[in-house]
Amino acid sequence: MKPMTLPALAISVLISWSFGSWAADPIPCEALAQHMPSDGVTITSAKPMALAAGTQVCRVEGILSPEPSSSIRFATNIPQVNWNGRFVMLGNGGYAGGALAAAGPFLADGYATAVTDTGHTAANDGTVFYNNRVTEIDYGHRAVHLASLVSKSIIAANQGRAPSYNYFNGCSTGGRQALVSAQRYPDDFDGIIAGSPAHQLTGLAVEQNWSLRQFHDNNFAGNIHGKVNLLSNAVKAACADPEGIILANGRCKFDPASLVCPAGTDAASCLTPAQVKAVKAVYAGPSSSAGTQWYPGKPLGSEASWALWLVNDATDPAKWKPAQGGFAFSFVNNLFFENDPPSTYKWSDFNFETDPTRGDFMARILNATDPDLSAFQMRRGKLLAYHGTGDGLIGYQPTVNYMASVRDRLGAANTDKFARLFLVNGMDHCDFVDRGGLSVADWMSPLVNWVEKGVAPDAIMASSRSTSPVKFTRPICAWPKTASYKGSGARTEAANWSCQ
Repeated sequence: MKPMTLPALAISVLISWSFGSWAADPIPCEALAQHMPSDGVTITSAKPMALAAGTQVCRVEGILSPEPSSSIRFATNIPQVNWNGRFVMLGNGGYAGGALAAAGPFLADGYATAVTDTGHTAANDGTVFYNNRVTEIDYGHRAVHLASLVSKSIIAANQGRAPSYNYFNGCSTGGRQALVSAQRYPDDFDGIIAGSPAHQLTGLAVEQNWSLRQFHDNNFAGNIHGKVNLLSNAVKAACADPEGIILANGRCKFDPASLVCPAGTDAASCLTPAQVKAVKAVYAGPSSSAGTQWYPGKPLGSEASWALWLVNDATDPAKWKPAQGGFAFSFVNNLFFENDPPSTYKWSDFNFETDPTRGDFMARILNATDPDLSAFQMRRGKLLAYHGTGDGLIGYQPTVNYMASVRDRLGAANTDKFARLFLVNGMDHCDFVDRGGLSVADWMSPLVNWVEKGVAPDAIMASSRSTSPVKFTRPICAWPKTASYKGSGARTEAANWSCQ
């Protein structure tokens, strides 16, 4: 665990001093701004609001400045009736920034919530980080930590008591923030949900650049625009079970060369040699010509999502705007190198022979790959991680690798006492789009039962969102176990599956 910086430590002390003496005597919502120190913490608004469901909430907005050029906006939302005594910090996506969420999905269930912009307002715009180390640090790890501290203090001041339990829930960038919290700031949360984590962020940036380049370079020669369904259906035919689920963990064997067109032809029913080469490279992941593997490639079973994330319309270069590019097109320009390249640098200038290791400095700010979670375990914290095996934006293998490293460091049986991973068959990135896989409606309840009642989740129930090819339910087992059909009864019913 890395030590807290002195400016952040000073804010932590001020927060404790400010609200500690008022915790026994609740402070009305509108009066909260009067009880904050001036150094580093500014309350810009504190007022009641009503949710559409009728829940009365105190919404407090403010700015944290652990150093002069830092400006971390946050919002804390506190139910004014029927507070359940719990606090949940909500994670971000992508580059974060932008407007603070109006409330939060847990307020109606009685949770107090908080969110931060991580130190900037430029949503989906990586240029805010250009030559801006302070904002990189805020985004990397400092903002969530400090926003959670001040939010817990505000809740205690308003309610007259501190939260009984503190949680974090995030996916994608929020999943990375979740693992950052467990590793760097193990005292912040009792329970953490880390969904589809972008935790090895600099490595992911290399992979996303690589996979886009396969379909972009050489005048889009390898692009499979219009053929994504062809590829996806071929993988399903080779590897899917009767419910349409692709076998994970290396059990699916498929060779794109099986789809190659006859020599000199190009049809919608086949892949050209250049397209076969590109698809194989996307699966293989980024590497040097000497064979150094920089990061795993896209997983088999994620192909249905490639039309969104990777391929897009290649008939006109001006129209080629794959969703993955919203992050990857600017990351290497602004967040990858210790010293940012000139403004003339293009994402396609990235050199896979020499540049990947040049991200090591920023990895120490952004990444969350430390397997030593012993401090989090000692404070009785619980970590519930999940990842969809159909995720075409952030593949699941690095998450498996990370959890394996934790088990190697702390022991498998010991790790299972406080940290578990669930691989959701066929689910795309953070379950944003239905790809015919499984979906879990509620991750929070299993975590709460684990934290507050000591009931560790061996399996979490999931169901398909669509009816194609068939509507079904299935247990999602704690990795490394997987769901196995018992051999009798309807395959579509979870009761007929067990974890093996």
